[in-house]
Amino acid sequence: MTTELVYIVSFATALMFSLAMVPPILRFAGAFQLFDTPDHHAGNSEVGRKVHSKPIPRLGGIAIVISFFLTQMIWIKNSSMQGVYVGAASIFLIGLLDDIISVKAATKFTLQVVIAAATVHYCDLAPSQILIFPNKIFTLWEPAALFLGTFIVVGAINTLNMIDGLDGLAGGIALIGITLLCYLYLISDRHLGTLLLLACPLVGSILGFLRYNTHPAIIFMGDGGSNWLGFMLGVMMLLLLSMNTSTVGLHGSGQVIPLISVICCLAIPILDTASVMLGRWKRGVSPMSADRTHMHHALLRIGLSHAQTVSALYFLALAIGVMGVLPVAFPGYNLDIAPYIGLTMVILFVLGTSKLEDNSTINLIKRRDNIRKTATYSWISRGIRYWESINRYALYLIFIAGPAFAGVVRPTMGYAAIAVACLLASSIVASMIRRSQDFIDAACLALAAMVLLIVNNSNLMSIEWLGNRVSIQPIYNALFGFLAISTLALFIVTAKKRYLLVKPSDFLFLTIPLVLLLIPEPMRSEYKINVISLRSIIIFASVRTLASRSGHVLTKIKGVALAALLFVYLAGVYGLKIVY
Repeated sequence: MTTELVYIVSFATALMFSLAMVPPILRFAGAFQLFDTPDHHAGNSEVGRKVHSKPIPRLGGIAIVISFFLTQMIWIKNSSMQGVYVGAASIFLIGLLDDIISVKAATKFTLQVVIAAATVHYCDLAPSQILIFPNKIFTLWEPAALFLGTFIVVGAINTLNMIDGLDGLAGGIALIGITLLCYLYLISDRHLGTLLLLACPLVGSILGFLRYNTHPAIIFMGDGGSNWLGFMLGVMMLLLLSMNTSTVGLHGSGQVIPLISVICCLAIPILDTASVMLGRWKRGVSPMSADRTHMHHALLRIGLSHAQTVSALYFLALAIGVMGVLPVAFPGYNLDIAPYIGLTMVILFVLGTSKLEDNSTINLIKRRDNIRKTATYSWISRGIRYWESINRYALYLIFIAGPAFAGVVRPTMGYAAIAVACLLASSIVASMIRRSQDFIDAACLALAAMVLLIVNNSNLMSIEWLGNRVSIQPIYNALFGFLAISTLALFIVTAKKRYLLVKPSDFLFLTIPLVLLLIPEPMRSEYKINVISLRSIIIFASVRTLASRSGHVLTKIKGVALAALLFVYLAGVYGLKIVY
């Protein structure tokens, strides 16, 4: 069996095992009353950190772990990973024991350090060289390398465990981290290797478990599952950081990965844990004590639902991870500062949400609406409305100009346009029936913008004037510059009169342009993905600024985008074009 086929089969096998094992585990947990019980009582929801309202079985980690190991035994049989497997199994047993009878935090932490250190030493995973600054590689003393490797593994164990506070959150964050780490591995080492032998069955096991753990969850992974997943993520991080050293055949030699890029792949749990532990230390309580100061608690407090909070953190984790990957994916573009910008964004986001109290969303909306009432008929308000109209028509021109003046449209883009048009039309109808469709609207509009931008960038735009063909591409390009500057100025002018509340769609709009940058060559150059990514961010900022002031604007923008998509379909499939 070829290596590529092993990856596919191992993923499918782990997925099948995980799906099949959860139901009997649920029955077992119910028979022995092994539940995770809510920790708020007497109407006081602020006692403890748990948000579920009824007992939930907490042994779901068993399905993830056993599915992974069974798949490894059947298809992979990688003897070079035996030390990792022994360490992972030990960490899982400690977490499982804590799920059943509760183990003291100090005891757990000590055992985690011992097992992690032994695994790093035995498997030679300690990173002897660390790339911190551009072209600055630091060679570590052997004990320092062992300490760093142990710190990374133990840190990954506890960060993933501490963020496991909402249905599907830890599993989804782990999936995003695994995907980003594998992408880093592939673009730097240029071959399929040991990391994917770990990742493929791991992803299958997690996906099978998420079938039952997505909100509303009927089972939790427990400390056994979260600790084991954290251990595996820590090992994968070390595999990347030690790629330039010889390590008992675990991987080949390749490009040195910046430490900051690896950290960004798990930035959300890392920074969430750091901020929570720092806050507890300032309050004089134990860093391992339970409270409601995590990032997901803050998002719940400002008004997001359970599902919206998880979605927002998914997209934020993916966006920051992509920013961490950029210096490795584009070594010739001097993007070394991008990961630091990403981490700064997360830090500011954490600090901002932590300041908001309960019912803050309601208070902000009331304040915004009261200000609107007093300024409705002022000349300043009328001027701002005209300004918004100019930005809105600039968006219309961007959507329509490409299909009208970009020349021949490829049939593939025509079929893509009609598929997205159907989704967009469905979202328009759904928003008429049910008002709360923010996430669906954002996803459909983001896909529509992507298709239209690809069409718009496929050919140079031109018109025929007095018998000569004249390029209007500079005008189209300048339109984006105008929209970017105008949107920023509009935001600054109106910022004091409203508050841009955080929505999951914000992270979706931010993530899609960044993910586009990861499309490999030559497709990236063929479709001018770099340009499309930047222009997508400009469109997002403009739409978000306009829609925050009036919900009717979003409906109009979707209508224009739908008309443009239909024209692209007719132009690409049936050859429709405007004669000029």
